[in-house]
Amino acid sequence: MGDMTIRRHVLVTTLNCGLPLGIALLTQDLGLVIELTGSYCGAQLGFIFPGVLYLATYKEEFRNTLNTWGNESKGSPVTSIWGKICSLKNFYVPVLIVVYGLFILVTGMVAVIFLRK
Repeated sequence: MGDMTIRRHVLVTTLNCGLPLGIALLTQDLGLVIELTGSYCGAQLGFIFPGVLYLATYKEEFRNTLNTWGNESKGSPVTSIWGKICSLKNFYVPVLIVVYGLFILVTGMVAVIFLRK
């Protein structure tokens, strides 16, 4: 499991299984349950998980890049804000994918709840 403790693993698993289950138990319309579950799981599997897995795979490089930001007094080559942004060039796409996935998740849930006929 890496850095994830058993407590955190149980929490994440419970949320990922409990949220759709709770929605299913609270509604009588099966179509609504399927739409909400599809929106939730589709955003996670299609956008959020791939970006998070990439960041987890290269977390040491990501941490090292972020740690150079506070070391201007120690002779770090990254001093300007533009230099800091450019130092994250390997992580633009995964971070944007996760942010977009969160947007899709929220938009999909709102659309299913409020735009349903």
